[in-house]
Amino acid sequence: MNYFKTFVNWIGNLVNLAKMRIKPTNQNLDLDSDLYAEMQGLREEAVKNQKKEMSSKEYLAAVKNLENITVDFILALRMAFLMSSRFEGHANFLVFRYFDLLIEAVASVHFLIKEGMLNSAKRELRYILETSIKLSFIDVVYTDKSLKWKKDELKKRTPFSKWLEVWKSEFIFFEDFKEAVEFKNAIKSAYGDLSQEIHISIQQLENYESRSKKGEPIGLEKSKTFAKITKQTFQVYDLCLPLIYHCLGLSLAGDIFTLNFDDNRNWKFHKGKYTRRLSTCFDYKHERQNRKT
Repeated sequence: MNYFKTFVNWIGNLVNLAKMRIKPTNQNLDLDSDLYAEMQGLREEAVKNQKKEMSSKEYLAAVKNLENITVDFILALRMAFLMSSRFEGHANFLVFRYFDLLIEAVASVHFLIKEGMLNSAKRELRYILETSIKLSFIDVVYTDKSLKWKKDELKKRTPFSKWLEVWKSEFIFFEDFKEAVEFKNAIKSAYGDLSQEIHISIQQLENYESRSKKGEPIGLEKSKTFAKITKQTFQVYDLCLPLIYHCLGLSLAGDIFTLNFDDNRNWKFHKGKYTRRLSTCFDYKHERQNRKT
């Protein structure tokens, strides 16, 4: 594997730059000391081991899985954006007018995970989930309101804990979307977990200590750790897709599934718990009825 992490190389370059620039005033700051040499030796050994890890089948499979999840989620977002142009007033829908902000965050998550900056990736995931909740709520519940009204509504609804409670009680699901209460609880749980990474927390400190003890300092994660956050990323995106697709309305959202995703069996989110639940809402569609006969 020729690629190596920009982030890790950058940290190493900063250390070397510090060695050139800092003029020690006592023994403790002597960057030519045995302690510094030992630290450099440990780092070089860690980087060597990480390069070996990144060449393993397990790590390469995790990287490929993350890439496929990212591409397929962006595909779903873009399909929704294109389909939204078919209904009048789509320019007043916050989700579709500002969906590039979601695309940017999704791309950031992909980059940050590959670079080993997992805490930062989780913060972006929370942004994606929170944005999907807020914008879809306003667009679904207040469909006919103007863009200005919706932006004013977005501005005045704080803090997010109040948002979440109102969303749980007022969001309008498709009639055939099953177990909506369980879906709402899953969103609340995912948001709570991701919120542990926004501000310093005991959970964040303990996770850092646990990884350090296993020889996984920041930027030098093992395959299992990479696969774990990739799974969490998939779960967050799987929660967001039903929210965003509810903004399209039942018919247009169903058209995307029956005319595009149904024929793309490799689309990752066919395996998503909540995307599958969303998909069953479109079983009434003529295209699916024909496939069954």
